[in-house]
Amino acid sequence: MLTLIPIFLLILFAVIIQFLGRYRLTIGSTWLATAGSVLLVWFYMIILRVLMPSGVTIENWYPLGIGTDLLVYQFSPRTWVFAFLLVSLLVAVIFTDTIRLNQGNNLTTWTGSMVLTAVGLFSILSQTLLAVIITWSIIDVVEIGILTKIIDHKKIHYAAVVEFSTRVAGTLMIISVVVISNIHHLTIEASAYSAMSLSLILSGSVLRLGVLPMHVPFTANLPVRRSLGTILRFVAPISVFSFLSQIQPPKTLDIFSTIIFLFALVAALYGAIKWLISQNELIGRPYWMLAFSGLVIITFLRGQIESMIALSMIMIVCGGAVFLHSSSSRYFFIYVIFLVISMAGFPYTPVTSAWVGLLSAPIKALDFILIISLCLLFLGVIRHLLRIQHPDPAIERWMKMFYAIGLILLFIVPWLTLIWRFKDIRSFIFWYGPVLLLIMIASLLIFRKSKIDRKILELSYVRKAIGHIGFIGKYLEIVFTFDWLFRLLRKIYEILFRIMQFFISTLEGDGGLLWALLFLALLASVIIGDRIP
Repeated sequence: MLTLIPIFLLILFAVIIQFLGRYRLTIGSTWLATAGSVLLVWFYMIILRVLMPSGVTIENWYPLGIGTDLLVYQFSPRTWVFAFLLVSLLVAVIFTDTIRLNQGNNLTTWTGSMVLTAVGLFSILSQTLLAVIITWSIIDVVEIGILTKIIDHKKIHYAAVVEFSTRVAGTLMIISVVVISNIHHLTIEASAYSAMSLSLILSGSVLRLGVLPMHVPFTANLPVRRSLGTILRFVAPISVFSFLSQIQPPKTLDIFSTIIFLFALVAALYGAIKWLISQNELIGRPYWMLAFSGLVIITFLRGQIESMIALSMIMIVCGGAVFLHSSSSRYFFIYVIFLVISMAGFPYTPVTSAWVGLLSAPIKALDFILIISLCLLFLGVIRHLLRIQHPDPAIERWMKMFYAIGLILLFIVPWLTLIWRFKDIRSFIFWYGPVLLLIMIASLLIFRKSKIDRKILELSYVRKAIGHIGFIGKYLEIVFTFDWLFRLLRKIYEILFRIMQFFISTLEGDGGLLWALLFLALLASVIIGDRIP
């Protein structure tokens, strides 16, 4: 039961804080109670890694005694990393929220973030397919409930429902794996999957991550806050990454896996470009998630699980720092430099294994697309972090201190995981990958600073090329988002609805009784005609 204590604590603390915040405590005292609660869970996660206790196995859970499927919830050395990153992100969210105390609705934001984190931990703990199906369903229900409650807009509700439907389709893929593989007693990591089962698992993961169809048009404009919105957007991808880290990747790529690989490549490059050119970090947040989802799928297909973990660290640490950053200082540039260098993947650093899945031996043309995508993602991080922020002049010194602690915590978390992961990644020695990445970033920054790019953009043939690229980009966006399919299905639904409305209005009108008698006579003639020779 020790493994489930973080989940119980987060839910219990959320209920207590919700009650005390409404009736007893001031907003400052409520924040202090919330910060202390999540910090306690954070320290407990470190203790769990030291002890690594046995998990919880639930047998005969079905009320009628039908079925022999097991529910197993347990941390493994790999899945603990995802859980620790998620809890660390929650702590950073609460700590950095000190400079946003005057924005209102803080109590719902904090307790909602705690509940979402608890649900995410529950999914990461899942060690059987049935447990994964249950926890993914809980995540979907909680997320759509939060979105429809905090956002009062019909278009946003429609977007949330569409994304929810796509995720449910991904969960149904995993359900089909349970049906056809007949796996009941084995954990995910110990199970042997057929080619068909692996294809279904890959399809379900791709649907839930938003690689195909891309979820970006549905979620790009959701007006959710930095804190709750950040947790909301990270929980679902982390649960999928943790699930894939327990699956044995395919040894060879078949036709279906190759198609998914190409779509993931397009998603990574497309998401990286859109992230870089986004107006701000909150608008570009879905593209950040999309790009890393594509990169993780590619590394999974290449059979590099450690690379998946490293890319997840970059996504959460750099992404969390960007999305939670809302106040600048004179020393913040130093933080940005150290953050980019530590996440570049130099040997003996926490994310050095990222290059194992991104670079093949020998290097192929597709590898350069992956390097360019990662370079654009880091450029976007630098651009959005160094964007001038206008902090509230009413922010007190203690608020700035805890805000800085939250961002620094994100920076040191990967180094803490290195205590237990060093023996697994010390053999990954890649110098040319991070060096090439930093050279590309520095070159593009110098290129941008010298304003040479503006002179090039003024050339007529460059403008024409950009116009053609923009047209191709819009076309690809329409195709890959499957927006045309959703519009077609909606048109079909409207046509069927109008036909039904016509019959209903006809039968309910003044001549409804006569039409009913006519249909009854026709039905009787058909029945009698079949029986009389």
